[in-house]
Amino acid sequence: MRMNTYMLPGWIAGRYNKEERLAIIFNNLAGETYLFEEDTADLMELLLEQEYYQAFSAARLADRLGCSEEDLDPFLDELAEQRILVKEIPSLDDMAALRNKVSEAKKEFLKESKGTEKLQSVFELVDTEYRDRIEKHSVPTSVSIELTYGCNEMCVHCYNPNSSRENCVVKKVADDELATEDYFSVLDQLAEMGVPKVLFTGGDPFVKKDFIRILQYAHKKKFAVDIYTNGQALYNNPGLYEQVVACFPHTIGLSLYSVDPAVHESVTRVKGSCGKTKTIADRLCADGVGMTIKCPIMRINKDSYKAVYDFAISHNAVPEFEVNITSSIDGDEYAVNNLRLTEDDFRTVLADPMIPLSTEGSRAGRIKDRTPEMQFCGAGVNSVNIKPDGTVSPCIAFSQECGNVKKAPLTTIWKESKELKRVRSLRYKDSDRCGKESYCRYCNRCIGQSYTEKGVPENYSTDNCFIAKIRESLVIEKKESLGLL
Repeated sequence: MRMNTYMLPGWIAGRYNKEERLAIIFNNLAGETYLFEEDTADLMELLLEQEYYQAFSAARLADRLGCSEEDLDPFLDELAEQRILVKEIPSLDDMAALRNKVSEAKKEFLKESKGTEKLQSVFELVDTEYRDRIEKHSVPTSVSIELTYGCNEMCVHCYNPNSSRENCVVKKVADDELATEDYFSVLDQLAEMGVPKVLFTGGDPFVKKDFIRILQYAHKKKFAVDIYTNGQALYNNPGLYEQVVACFPHTIGLSLYSVDPAVHESVTRVKGSCGKTKTIADRLCADGVGMTIKCPIMRINKDSYKAVYDFAISHNAVPEFEVNITSSIDGDEYAVNNLRLTEDDFRTVLADPMIPLSTEGSRAGRIKDRTPEMQFCGAGVNSVNIKPDGTVSPCIAFSQECGNVKKAPLTTIWKESKELKRVRSLRYKDSDRCGKESYCRYCNRCIGQSYTEKGVPENYSTDNCFIAKIRESLVIEKKESLGLL
């Protein structure tokens, strides 16, 4: 009888939910996500217990599962073909060849996919199904961790506290930020809760001292890790870049406001930043790393976003556009008053199918009726945010304090916070206006914006209503032009 041994490669991450007997597995090399159910999910639980590149036998797994090795071997071989398992540690040359193969495959896929809606829907589909199936078990599936508000750029639209008013290249790093060991504890708790994915953001996370240690620990705990960065630190420190890529992040989201350096740097206010970001995009593309290109559309770059889309597609990246430029978390309205698109600009941009909020798009959930018993969104339900000082909030855009991990375990805050319980209880019927107007079905509702504007999450947001009314008018005008009204 042959003795089959396998290893879990470093690019695999995931979680198993015992109540549903459901596992989500991220292949962060290929950029693929899978769901496994029942018996195969039980097997995934055992695989996720393995240390990376530590050999284990099919016989040992078969014994724990109560099945025969002969029955198990064909499935393990199939997993090896999908590179969910390997039979030997890949050499540097093997990894280079694999990354090149993945890069070419992504290029073909993105070439065939037209429009950001289709791209984002494809990548979100499995995550969404997993979230929906485990939601009743009160497990957050989207956790953002703001490591620091420090940054090496000075973006004029940044909504973090004091950012748009700062005038220094590296913003002040607060003395009360969580320590590295605090983050280890938080990640331990998130893993215990069954959280599959975390986002590291800031500021810029690479300004945080010891971020690479935090990232390596998250990788060891088998989280799928997203990172939002401007890429400046990765450009300036090639050794750091190699360490990050070795952790197989799920995606790296690069902020690019224009491919034109003059426009991009009018946003970042840092000379040379455009070229550095684009160079890191070149490297990530060549290395087959999952990538998004993030581009908020403002008055100063409204003529640049289509070139950013082309740049993203040419670099095997998913372009992500945002048109709803908001006030800072601390209430500063500079960005809304000076950077947000004018009404005429909105009407032009929102008619573009490339934009997620476009009235020409077909992305599910963007245009829908609201009923009195509907929840506003997943904030505090399947998402949670941790600020640099340890404050817990329902999501990154919703700043209400719900506890602090310095004072209580995150697991306790998630279960017992009265603020989170109230957020989870909110429905459209609790709002002063939401769901009661004709334009509400065109609203991309954000209760975090309501909280920033009005101090309560359930009441309407002026910004949300403004965009919803424009979207409604565009739909009415199109129907009239087609003789449908």
